[in-house]
Amino acid sequence: MLSLHRQARASIGAKRIWMKGRARVMSKDLVRLALVGLIVALIPLIFLVRFRMGEIARLTWFLSGITALLILGVQRIYRSDWLSPQIAYAVVFWMFHFGLVFPASITPSLLERFDPWNIEWVYNPETGKAVLLSLLFLAAFTLGWTWLYRGADTSQPAAEVDGEKAQELILAGWLVIACGLGYFGLALARFGITILLQSYTSFFAVHNDFSWSIVVVAYGLVLQLAGRRPTTDVIKTMLWAYLPLTGLVFWAGARTAPMFSMIVLGIVLAKRGLRISRLGLWVAAIVTLLVIAFVQQTRQYGLLELLESSEATATVESPLAGMTELGGSLRPVSATVHYVDVAGNGPFWGQTYIYPIVRQGELLLGLPRGNPETERRFIATHISLLYSAAMGYSVVAEAYVNAGVVGVIVFALLWGFLLSVLDRRSRSPYGLGLLGAILFPMMINIRNSFIFVPIWIFLAGMVLLFSRFLLRGLVPRLIKVSLFRRRPVGRTWRT
Repeated sequence: MLSLHRQARASIGAKRIWMKGRARVMSKDLVRLALVGLIVALIPLIFLVRFRMGEIARLTWFLSGITALLILGVQRIYRSDWLSPQIAYAVVFWMFHFGLVFPASITPSLLERFDPWNIEWVYNPETGKAVLLSLLFLAAFTLGWTWLYRGADTSQPAAEVDGEKAQELILAGWLVIACGLGYFGLALARFGITILLQSYTSFFAVHNDFSWSIVVVAYGLVLQLAGRRPTTDVIKTMLWAYLPLTGLVFWAGARTAPMFSMIVLGIVLAKRGLRISRLGLWVAAIVTLLVIAFVQQTRQYGLLELLESSEATATVESPLAGMTELGGSLRPVSATVHYVDVAGNGPFWGQTYIYPIVRQGELLLGLPRGNPETERRFIATHISLLYSAAMGYSVVAEAYVNAGVVGVIVFALLWGFLLSVLDRRSRSPYGLGLLGAILFPMMINIRNSFIFVPIWIFLAGMVLLFSRFLLRGLVPRLIKVSLFRRRPVGRTWRT
């Protein structure tokens, strides 16, 4: 009798589990259908509102921002952590494309903190279409990673799934970190330490050398994490090799490399099993936004002038000020919509995506190469010169200038699919290394052009190939001479 009772309970429990699983599958199917419906509805809306956006601008900003937030929320149905690659990318994308217009749709007075000449683009009719295009991109990206690749749940940390070590990746990480530090040192020797203390206007012309050195160091840390070096040891290395450089460059006014490299490191650390509470993530986000708002003021003068002049001041504002500062990345989307729809330029049909490869071919063949100031395929520089503003660029804008609305949908779908594939392959050391190698440029591409992405992926991929086929055979020899051995507890090398 007792046995029958246990069997009945087990049967009921199994049925409940099956029903929960079935409900989750149905909810995922509903999410996919909702995303398809949203994309289909947005396509005609984008064309219909083009000439009437001035009348419904705030409503469009509000509804688009709310819908984008809902898309971020439904992604949690797939049991992805906030530091999973897909959700981290989507959240950062929202901040850079809706961080200004969504709060402004609720409290228009937020726009008063900007100079009139720096915010007039918000009121252009093209900005409404830019908001809708950004929403379209986010919906297609989410559809890409949730639908185009169906596989097992990937919420389990890579370290728990595959514990194999790749000592050659740890060694390669040290070599890459050394290259990044050397690159930073050469930049200091060339421009001097004072360049980091001047205004961003002075620092902007030379910031690339400093910014890319940070990304290189961060990639070295990713390689060590991928090689299964103990997480605590990697964090200790971050404290002396990465954070001081990042702090200097960030306070000098260059925010892209510090922010995005830190996000990628957080994603890879989460893959290795590091867990940060939701409260911890909120605190980190709020502190980051406060610092961004403060740096937005300090970089106008530079630290030297702030210390020496009584007229130059900076105050700590609210996190909302930092978010609206990031949200200015919608401006190049608005400018590109005007460039294509009003000025009648484009489409480029993928020219800006293949141009980096073309330039390398021209270099190898000794052919003359285009000047960034005259070659329109340097699309970020081209748009900035035409619209008289150094405003970075946007992944949405570049997709639109190449193939219009179809380009935005196709690029977002393919990138979402690729990121999902990379995420599922990140359980092995080289899979995690490849994920980090591609995440760095694609994260930065959220608010920049694609021009640097292929060369970065090529160089990072070459490091992985070098590790696999050359360093792998060298590591056993190094182990024999004790370079990779751990010192016994309580003993020195001499004893």
